[in-house]
Amino acid sequence: MEKDIDMMVNELSALMEDNGYRIHPPVSSNFLESMIKANSSSADLSPVLEGINNDILIFLKNQPDYLYFLTKMDGFEFDGVMLYSFALQFEEGNVPVNNIFLYNDNFRNNDIYVNADLSKRVVIGQDSISFFTYDLEGNVYQIRDNVGAEKIFGSFDNLSDFLKEILETVS
Repeated sequence: MEKDIDMMVNELSALMEDNGYRIHPPVSSNFLESMIKANSSSADLSPVLEGINNDILIFLKNQPDYLYFLTKMDGFEFDGVMLYSFALQFEEGNVPVNNIFLYNDNFRNNDIYVNADLSKRVVIGQDSISFFTYDLEGNVYQIRDNVGAEKIFGSFDNLSDFLKEILETVS
């Protein structure tokens, strides 16, 4: 799997560079280790933020290939396809708008509308017609309709197959 991920990251990075897109640096190993060892119940978090943090921790622990991906690239945005970043710091005066924690907070803690199909999952990215989610119960990546999130376009039990599918539209 790691060879597949390396190959896809290299191809994607080349495409992004050729087209002038920003390539996110890898997530630091110290940050990843602190995430995995984190105990959100000892932090002063609201119940919603504690739930998001716990769900992301479960995701990372259940999907070592995604952790490996993060050591190569911290998400990306290319040609309308986006995998959210773990970046927490401001960069060049900009808020980290594609942050996985911020997006999941919006899907779960929104005064206007909370989508039950998204709030039960970790939303890891999107494109113009889909949300990319990780289903905690089924331990699978899913591509869901962004209008009717109950509709699943595809389910994948590993990161390589999931990345191949979402990158097929931009390659």
